Amino acid sequence: MSYPLQSSVQIPLFIVTDETEKILRNNPNAKWFDILYNFNDLNYIEIAAMYYDALYDYNKHHNSMKKFEDNQNETIEEASERLLKNRPTQDKSKPVLFEPNFLEPLKKITSPVSLAPGIVPHRFAGRQPKCFFALIKSFIGVALMGYPATPDEVEKHLVSNPAFARVCGFDPNPTNRYRFEGIPSLRKIEQFDLIMERYGIWSRAKYKEISENLNNKVIKIEDKVVGALPATSHII
Repeated sequence: MSYPLQSSVQIPLFIVTDETEKILRNNPNAKWFDILYNFNDLNYIEIAAMYYDALYDYNKHHNSMKKFEDNQNETIEEASERLLKNRPTQDKSKPVLFEPNFLEPLKKITSPVSLAPGIVPHRFAGRQPKCFFALIKSFIGVALMGYPATPDEVEKHLVSNPAFARVCGFDPNPTNRYRFEGIPSLRKIEQFDLIMERYGIWSRAKYKEISENLNNKVIKIEDKVVGALPATSHII
């Protein structure tokens, strides 16, 4: 489903293109740049609304260390034993397939039609959140370049590669004041990854991408079943 942009959004009259970006667009070895440059943000607008609701819910209800207080005196050996005993192979009453218990926002207050790249929800208190579309493109872009899509790798590429930061949607020019379009700190990138994981948004984004690839025949269904180790990455 596609959503129209806000009628109040001013279409830019001038688009500044850096010389480096021209080189990357014509470089056959920089496919990641073309994919990010032509990224269809509207496909992720519902996912963006989920993220902003989860961000609001996390900051209001879950952004604390209280739930860790019970285990703060637990030793490494005790923690290892606890995790071992909680494995399905040890407890026959638990399902063999792991079913994650994702958090759910208490309220859904973000409308998809109010969102677009560079447009974030208005909140009455606190700083404006970083743009979801720029953040998710940062993780996807790092994975496309062949690096592990971890917060530290994302932060390293955003800081060291201005062309990458710009094509994702961030302004690489540093200032002393907070700007929602500026490159996020490592802590903000870690928070984004944490919220996307705890609220199951990475899983939903991955399911959406796979479904669209199957419908568009990007992925062909084969008549063979292949066994593999569990994936350790949540990136699309």
